[in-house]
Amino acid sequence: MRESLRAYGWAWRVAGRSGWWRIAIVVLANLLLAVHGSATAVSLGFMVDGVANGDTARIVGGSVSAALLVALMFGAFSVMLPVQTTVTERSIHEVDQRLIRLAGGMGTIEPYENAGFADRLTTVRREPSAIISVVWSSVSSLSFLFGIAVAMTALAYIDPRLLLLPLAGIPVILATRAAGRIRNRAVDEAAITRRASDHLFSVLTDPDYGKEVRVFRSGGFLLGTHRAARREGNTLLSRADVTASVLVFAGWIFFGTAWGLALAMVASSAVSGSIGVGEVATVIAMANVIQNQVTGMSGLTRDLISGTGMVRRFLWLEDHARTARRPVPERGDAAGAGAAGAAGIVFTDVAYRYPDAEADALSGVNVFVPAGASVMVVGENGAGKSTFVRLLLGLCAPTGGSVAFRGLGAGAGAGAEPDSGAEPERGVLATAAFQDAARFELTLRESIGVGAVERASDEEAVRGALADSGARFTVEELDTQLGRRWGGRELSGGQWQQVAVARSFMRRDVGLLVFDEPNAGLDPIIEDRLYRRYMAAREHIVSELGISVLVTHRISPGVSADLVLVFHEGRLAEAGSHEELVERGGRYRELYELQVRAYR
Repeated sequence: MRESLRAYGWAWRVAGRSGWWRIAIVVLANLLLAVHGSATAVSLGFMVDGVANGDTARIVGGSVSAALLVALMFGAFSVMLPVQTTVTERSIHEVDQRLIRLAGGMGTIEPYENAGFADRLTTVRREPSAIISVVWSSVSSLSFLFGIAVAMTALAYIDPRLLLLPLAGIPVILATRAAGRIRNRAVDEAAITRRASDHLFSVLTDPDYGKEVRVFRSGGFLLGTHRAARREGNTLLSRADVTASVLVFAGWIFFGTAWGLALAMVASSAVSGSIGVGEVATVIAMANVIQNQVTGMSGLTRDLISGTGMVRRFLWLEDHARTARRPVPERGDAAGAGAAGAAGIVFTDVAYRYPDAEADALSGVNVFVPAGASVMVVGENGAGKSTFVRLLLGLCAPTGGSVAFRGLGAGAGAGAEPDSGAEPERGVLATAAFQDAARFELTLRESIGVGAVERASDEEAVRGALADSGARFTVEELDTQLGRRWGGRELSGGQWQQVAVARSFMRRDVGLLVFDEPNAGLDPIIEDRLYRRYMAAREHIVSELGISVLVTHRISPGVSADLVLVFHEGRLAEAGSHEELVERGGRYRELYELQVRAYR
């Protein structure tokens, strides 16, 4: 109950941002429309009674009132609908904005790797309008209740026993409420299959996947898998719908039986002369009004439960994002060689396990990276290199041990001095280029500029980043739209990688520079140029005490690295300079000699 009230309050606050006066107009219009049916039934009774008794005044009065009620109804609709549409559109936009802020404002990327988070995020993104339906369902429910109260008053005037008749709609409302909960559970159960079918739809319709789908002739298999996933999700929803329909049908049977008995009672009273023909007509018309009110209430109950469920999913996302572990740089002494009093980054017994994984991806990492060092990270695929980089950049928090940042100069923290006592939200001001770099389908200028949004409008900064990276784009191309879906230029994988590298050169005086295998998709000339640019970047991008990290499968840059970290099966196997590790004759020397022989 508490969670439901929280969901109601949240939905109303979101709608209220569009203007409470707009919501007041919608409420008032709904209340007027709720009275319309009962008032029309009474007008009809006057007309029928006037015809039966030859009373012209009653005929005219009933006709005029009925006409005015019709005008009132259409007038209320004409005012209400555009206002309600405005509130709905603005509220959906507000929900979208909150989703974007929620996703972009998390301290880590861990929640994305949580299946429950991904399923709820997919569900909310598919049906944001269900959230605002909480408000409109509440408003309509209020108006229907008001309408039923007016109808009961009119029925009580004819025969007090008819006051019991609207109660026959209670089983319908209860059955609909139960049906809504059944449907909500089914939506949650089907979320993972719907997410899978959405992904397969993207695979089958995205040109980037199209090459391999056609070469491997896997379209039929993927289409069948998509159908199976969609069928599984639809089966869960269909079963829930059948169960829900049976419950609601039983409620309507009860309602119909009660109304049949009520009409028989009214007919008997008319035969005995207890009530007139006009009152019979009013009761019959009122039966239709109350039936519509109960039908509306039952549908709104379903929408209200569905919408509340959607809001609760959104609030769960917010709570999960808010409480997600954020890597907070530790201060003070930390264990590890050279750690006491020295500036740098200290990993102490660090372990990391991905959500829902059965084993650690990284464990037992103890290493001190001194300030100003250039570091090379090597190892086979799956050795733990990328996980180490994630921890280094603060994209995830250790599940064991600690990572301590100390005295990395101007790049430390979010503008805080290292010893100011202010706890920065993230470790160090960093820049990075990744193997699986993002493809921002903006203009070339904007796609590079997002690497340092505070300098994105600085023409010289963007041109400098482009030149420093060695990317094969001209200054004249900066305003070129990227991405075929926008009618722009489609880049190759290597060209997108060049844009990503240029983006990483936008920042200056950073405390941490990370190149995580950014040579993927680059031709040999660009790759060689990239490594040369990386070496130069350490001089004018990284601060005096900053640290540069290169993750690579190519060992040759290790000759110029101050520290080489060798990962193997999720553990730090070796650490030292190139010369030390070659002399030691361990795993690094083995990898180095294998590569030297391969290039001969």
